[in-house]
Parts: sequence; structure tokens; C-alpha cells
Amino acid sequence: MASARKEWVYVMSNPSMPGRVKVGQSGTRHPSERAAELFNTGVPTPFVIEYEALIEGAAIDIERAAHMQLVGVRDVGREFFRCKPSVAVHAVQMAAGTQLIHEDHKGRAREKQVVLLRRAEAERLQREAERKIAVAKELAAKQQAAAHERESIIAKISENAQLLKKRMNEHEVSNTNAATSLHYLWYGLVYFGLASGCECVSRLWVSWSANCLCEN
Repeated sequence: MASARKEWVYVMSNPSMPGRVKVGQSGTRHPSERAAELFNTGVPTPFVIEYEALIEGAAIDIERAAHMQLVGVRDVGREFFRCKPSVAVHAVQMAAGTQLIHEDHKGRAREKQVVLLRRAEAERLQREAERKIAVAKELAAKQQAAAHERESIIAKISENAQLLKKRMNEHEVSNTNAATSLHYLWYGLVYFGLASGCECVSRLWVSWSANCLCEN
């Protein structure tokens, strides 16, 4: 006994024809061969197989039955229909019924892949945003700590300067030039050390002035 005939029915789309799908049959040839044939000089972009179904029996009968279900959205005299691929796929499935041997939802697989890629990209962007936020917080914390340290240095410089002034008054230092030089040194170190962010210079001044206080 001869084996039953097996033929293909397909649903295709084309980027150059948005909103339309083609429902047809390729007989015993795989739909990919038919898609290659359709990509000729009259079509700027290749056809994309959204769905393919292997039918037991004559595929042309399934094609006609699917066309009847989609008659309300058909381009007159052509195998193109103004509907979503999923609508055309459902029409083919209903027309095939128990004659359907195998089916491949290529369009659905592509959609899932697109969803996965978009999800992966969204997660990557979220991780990048979180990393930037963490870096910004770390930088802000360092700047805040540096600001506190500068304030502490300023307070210590002011305290030591007042003590030095008091000691100088107590010992009745008469050398005006030395006193003036001390003031110039103090203001210069404060300006250079703090205004430029070079706290090490200010620390040296604090240490030097503390030593002076101890010696006096």
C-alpha cells in the first residue's frame, strides 16, 4: 500500500508589506524553497516564514479552506491577507484539522527570541544604572569625608593660630616683621592648602604650629 501524500502549507510575511501575510502551499517542496522563489526583482525584501505545516493529503485543499476563512481580509485576486500572522496560522490549523502532521511556529520562536533579547538588554541597562549609582554614592561619600577633614583642619589651624597669638602677646614679642611674616605664612598655607585641596600642606602647618606651642 502506497504511503499517504504529504505536502506543505505556509504563512509568510514580508517587511516591505507590513500588515499583510501570504497564505499558500508549496506541494512537496519545503516552504523555504517557495520563499526563495518569491524573492525576485519585484520584491525589495525576502519573505519570512511565519508558520509551516506538513499536511497529510493535498495541500491545495487546505489552502483553499484557509482562504475561505480569511475571505473578509483578503486582497482581491491574491494570496495576501490584511491580518496578523497568528490569525492566518489559526485559519490554516482549523482547515487542516486531523490532517496536520507537523507544524513549526517560526514566527512565534522569533518573537520569543526578541523578547529574550530585549529582556537581557533591559537587565544589562539596569545593572549599568545600578553600577553608576553605586559609583556616584561612593564618590559623594569620599567628597563628604574630605570636606569634614578640611573643616577639622581649618578648626585646628584657627585654634593653633589663636594660641600662638596669645603666647606671642604674653611674651611681648616686639619683632613686628616676624609677626607679620607669621600671619602671611598662615594665610598663604590656608589658601594654598585648603583652596587647592592639598590638605597635606595644611597638616604640616598644624604640626609646625603645635610644635611651636609646645616649645613655648
